[in-house]
Amino acid sequence: MTKSSPVKTTRRYLILLSFLFVALTWFVVSQTAHAFTNPTQSPPNGTPGPISVTDGGTGASTVSGARSNLGAAASGANTDITS
Repeated sequence: MTKSSPVKTTRRYLILLSFLFVALTWFVVSQTAHAFTNPTQSPPNGTPGPISVTDGGTGASTVSGARSNLGAAASGANTDITS
């Protein structure tokens, strides 16, 4: 068995590290993209769907429903919006 030169060994390690870096980057980006494209998460009780207001969510799956559940105005002067 012939011994590899230190340069070839280093080059192999660099190629392996580059491959691992690309794979890890792809994984992180795909998980981040999933979090942004699938905003409905499971609340602490584990039931999938909109997170309730008591658990820190809005309890709604629509914008108007979220405003209503949080007591926020859609537009105009209100206690939370002062045009």
